[in-house]
Order: sequence, then C-alpha cells, then structure tokens
Amino acid sequence: MSTSTTFGTEAALTCDQIQGLEDDGLLLLPGLLGEGERVAAAYVPLKADLDAGRGSLARNDRFVSGIIPPPVGTIYQDSRLVRLARQLMGDNLALYMNRILLKDQRWAGAVGTHQDMPYFHGSQSKLSVFVALTPQDPDNGALRFYAGSHKYGNIGRGKILVDQWPPMRQIAPRMEVGDVLLMNFVTWHYSEAPTVPHDRALLQIVYQPTTDGSYTRGGMAAPTLVCGTWQTSHFAPLDFGIDKS
Repeated sequence: MSTSTTFGTEAALTCDQIQGLEDDGLLLLPGLLGEGERVAAAYVPLKADLDAGRGSLARNDRFVSGIIPPPVGTIYQDSRLVRLARQLMGDNLALYMNRILLKDQRWAGAVGTHQDMPYFHGSQSKLSVFVALTPQDPDNGALRFYAGSHKYGNIGRGKILVDQWPPMRQIAPRMEVGDVLLMNFVTWHYSEAPTVPHDRALLQIVYQPTTDGSYTRGGMAAPTLVCGTWQTSHFAPLDFGIDKS
C-alpha cells in the first residue's frame, strides 16, 4: 500500500499512489490534514454534545447520524480532499455521505467483513475518504481491509465468508489524527472489538460524480454539490419511495 508523508495545499496523488489505490482498493495518506491538533480539538465538543444528547446528532451503535456541525461537518470541503477526489473522479463532484463511525464506552463491538456499496444506492462510482478524528490502531478497533477485494465488484449484503474466497492480503493501517485513507466503495473491510478503552472516531466522507443524483440523509438534508456543476436533474435519497415490508 503506497503512502505519502507530507502534503501541502496543492496535494496531488502520484502515479504510484493511484496505481496502489487501483491495485489494493485503498490508500493511506499520512499527514494529509497536517493540523491534527485542530481536528482533535474540533472533535472534543462534538463528542461532549453527543454524549449529553445535545444538538442534532443521534447515535445507533457505531453510527452517528444527523447533520455534523462545523468544523468537523465541513471537512469534506477541504481543498486538499477535493483536489484528490477531483483527480480520481473528475471536476464535477457531489457529496453522497458524511457520517461518523464511533467506538467508545457506549458501543465497542466487532464488525464482520463487509463492503459498503450493497447497503446504499446509486452508481458504484463512489470514493470513501476516511479522516481520523482520534488515533486508529488495532488495539482500539480500527478498520482492517482485504487488499484487492474490490475487484470482485458488488457481491451483496451480509457478512462475507472470507475463507471461501481466494486468499487476500490483509491491511491494518494505523492512523493518527488528521491522517486520511481513501477506499473504493466495494473494498471489503472489518474491525475487531477494541482491547484498549479509547474512543475510535472516524469521519467517513463519500464523494461521487455529479452525474449521480443519489444521496443519503447521513450528514446532509439535500443533494450537496462539492464542486463543478450538476450533470443530472434526477435526485433520490436513500430508501425513498420503497416499501420494505
């Protein structure tokens, strides 16, 4: 898995990094958001409000839903992230999802191997951008990935029975606050229960081309243009107009 250690405001992926993302389905970018102390400080009051039941955020196990207040909720607008997403997906970008995944004293379970795409909708052309709001490591239940698993495409909902598939290399990246990890939306991943009590807070931003009008209500109230122009007039929130009974 290719990495880079420093990025300026004109961050751009190298050819080797793009190839690494295509090969592995993920790419770790240490130090991309270099102001880790500022990111950490922004998370503290957000977590305090969540624990106290204040504000617009709600909790369901590891999922934090609702409109994330700034500055955490507007990290998706950061010029460094947008530049990289444009490099990979083109100049017209929309926000599909903006949510926090949290393990702490309230919920600290394991998550089975899965891929995200089957639980959402719209085009498969989506890029997950994970931003570490707290340190991420195997001891506190950090994400683990199967390199190359994205090449099988969208295989469906449920826990993936990894032992029934050809062997794949596992990657368990450690992340400091402000580090960024890019992931193909169908890359397999999982996490174990933490062995050390410590918040594991991860911001998941998902970008997609503006030809796709799908969006979730996770972190936004309406379709959200990140840059460029809309290339569609058809917009559909997740689960709208569907009878699941």
